[in-house]
Amino acid sequence: MKKITLIIVSAILAGTVWWSFDHHHPQIKQTTASVEATSPTSGTTTTDFLVPVKQTSFTPSINKQGESDIQATAEAFNKARGRDLITDIESFWHRCSLAENCDVLLDKLALFLTPERFYLIENYQQLSSQWKRTLGDLLFDEQISLAARIEQLKAEARRVWGQLADVMFEDEFALYDFTIQSKHLNMDAPEYISAEDYIQNFEDLMKTWQDRAESLGLVSNQAKFEQAVELVPDNLSESERDALISELEHHFLTPQQSAEIATRQQQVTQQQAVVSNYQSELQRLEASLEQQRVTQFSGLSQDEWQLYYAQQVADFRRAFFSQ
Repeated sequence: MKKITLIIVSAILAGTVWWSFDHHHPQIKQTTASVEATSPTSGTTTTDFLVPVKQTSFTPSINKQGESDIQATAEAFNKARGRDLITDIESFWHRCSLAENCDVLLDKLALFLTPERFYLIENYQQLSSQWKRTLGDLLFDEQISLAARIEQLKAEARRVWGQLADVMFEDEFALYDFTIQSKHLNMDAPEYISAEDYIQNFEDLMKTWQDRAESLGLVSNQAKFEQAVELVPDNLSESERDALISELEHHFLTPQQSAEIATRQQQVTQQQAVVSNYQSELQRLEASLEQQRVTQFSGLSQDEWQLYYAQQVADFRRAFFSQ
C-alpha cells in the first residue's frame, strides 16, 4: 500500500481525470484497469473527472431577504443535486461571507431546509477541509481491482459527508460506475468482434445510461463516437481496428464531422512530428555544445560559457521555427 495524493487518486479512478471536489475543474477520461461490472442503478450513482459543469441560476439575495426569498433559496437547496448542489452551497458561503450575514441567513434557512441539507450547508466548510485531508491520506492496496478502489473511495466520502454523499457526488459516482461497466466492452470482447455487434453493444450501454448522458458528457453523436473509439477492444489487429473505427464514423458522424476529425488528426500528427524533430535537433545541438565545452571553449569562465550556450540555443530555436 502507498499514499495516494488527490491527483493520483483521480488518475487511478478515471484515467486523466482529476477528482476534485472543487467544481471549477471538470474532466472525463477512461481508465485501463481490469475491473468488475457495477450497475448504474445500484443507488450510488451521481463532479470533476472530465464531466462538463452545468451552470445553475442559484443567486440568493443576502440583503434584507424576506421570507419568500428565504423559502426560494431553501427550495433551491432542497432540490439541487450533484455539481449543482456544490455550486449552490459555495455560492451561498461566498456571498454571505462578503455581506457578513451568514449566521443570520442560516438561522432563517433552518426553518425551511431538511435537517440533512441544513447540516450539510452549515458545516460545509469544515467538511470540505476534512474531505481534502482524507483524500490526501487515502491509501489504496495496489493489488485490488478498480471497482474495489472506487468502493473504498465512496465509503470514505460517505463517512465524511454523511447521508448526502451520494447526492453531492452523484455525477462523480455515476462516472466511476460507467467507467467500470464500459470497460466490459473491451474486457469481455471475443477474439474478433464484428463492427455490427460492437456498435450494438455500445448502443445497449448508452441506453442503460441514457438518464445520465448529460452529466457523462455523452449527449452528442460526436461525443458518443469518441467514447466508442476509446472502448474499442485492444485485442483487434490494426486493420480490424481501423475498419471498426470507420464503421463507427459512418454510424455516428456526418460526412462533415468525419472530415473535421480527419483534419484535426492530421494537424495533431504534423505537430507531433514537428515536436519530435525539434527535440532531436536540440539534442544534437546540446551534444555538440558539450563537446565544444571541453575543446575549443574550455578556456571560458562558467559565466561566459552559460552566455554562449544560451545564445546558441536561442539562435537554434529562431532558425528552427522560422523554416
